[in-house]
Amino acid sequence: MRHPQSYARPLAHPLALAALLAALSAPASAQYAFTAIARSTGGFDPFGFGTPALNASGQVAFVATTEMERTTSVFRYTGGALTTIASTTGDFNRFGDVSINASGQVGFEGSFASVSAEGIFRGDGTSVTTIAATRSAGPFDFVNAGPSLNASGLVAFNGALEVNFTDGIYVGSGGPVVPLYDDTGAVDNFNGNPSLNDLGYVAFGGSLAGGPTGIFLGNGGPLTTLADNSGGFFTFFFDPSLNEHNDVAFYAAIDGGTAQGIFFSHLGAITPIIQGDFTQFGEVGFEPSLNNVGQVAYTFARNFGEEMIAIGPDPDAGHVIGFGDMLFGHMVTGVNLSREGLNDAGQVAFEAFFDDGSSGIFLATPGAAPPTSAVPEPATLVLVGGGLLVLGVARRRRPVR
Repeated sequence: MRHPQSYARPLAHPLALAALLAALSAPASAQYAFTAIARSTGGFDPFGFGTPALNASGQVAFVATTEMERTTSVFRYTGGALTTIASTTGDFNRFGDVSINASGQVGFEGSFASVSAEGIFRGDGTSVTTIAATRSAGPFDFVNAGPSLNASGLVAFNGALEVNFTDGIYVGSGGPVVPLYDDTGAVDNFNGNPSLNDLGYVAFGGSLAGGPTGIFLGNGGPLTTLADNSGGFFTFFFDPSLNEHNDVAFYAAIDGGTAQGIFFSHLGAITPIIQGDFTQFGEVGFEPSLNNVGQVAYTFARNFGEEMIAIGPDPDAGHVIGFGDMLFGHMVTGVNLSREGLNDAGQVAFEAFFDDGSSGIFLATPGAAPPTSAVPEPATLVLVGGGLLVLGVARRRRPVR
């Protein structure tokens, strides 16, 4: 096993650090065109959206509930009408988080309507494949709500078998499900949800048997420790985001839990994207999103409740959208981002809340093209990052998982 790296370890040369930080930064003059994919003003429940996932071609997967029929569905947006992947009008009565791969397949967690059981699934708009299921429907005692799907259709998830409660990171594609790592080996505890790439590697949070808690990387063989609490990190690590170069972005607490930040792991070196104590800023989102270019998107608030989405080490230069910004004629009061919210083109899929009580799912695309809408909207707007007046109003937020 590789020796754990401290978050404070510098890169090999100051020029390399400068180059990396430049690559991680969004252009200061970046403009975004915004697409309204689904809005509560278009018939959806303002409290019924789930945080969206985004793939390389700009397809977006998300969960939403209709306001009148109270039907909850997993949807895929491909630039036109929404495609239903799975729905509570069929075999399900609830859905968790979603993941989407390059071909538009959607991985998701959900509960069966006919039996008291949950599962991990993959759908393409035509059929749904059960990857793993619990209790009366399968061999698992539980499965976590955040699966990760790669280009080959392989799904990774955190779960525990019912027969012996063996907890681990499991993978499957519709046939036998196998553990990449479980608590009979080097890891005795698994935290949150794994992130799977096309190379078959997973990044996940956990604790080594008799050892530290941290973020780990592997493909079923020897584990690499990316960061752990034997150095400057504290115990709290949340769901990481893994790219195709085996780079990882993750949230962690530091300095004994008195500070926090978003960090980037590359070739054994850890670079802080943004970090500070609670006197410097109020909030940092638990789920950063990393693309293959090396950019990291995250939610951030200087003051509690005033969240924004930013890309790179400078949240002002990398501002995408956030509290106080005007979007489609309404003021943004809150935003949510998933660890699959950023793609290589710099597009960002997000959930937004507004001052009129409405909410929706949106896609931000770099460039000055006019914004578009997948649902009828009264107005459109191109927003210049960081250039709008911030107004102080209360916001709604979804509870943190």
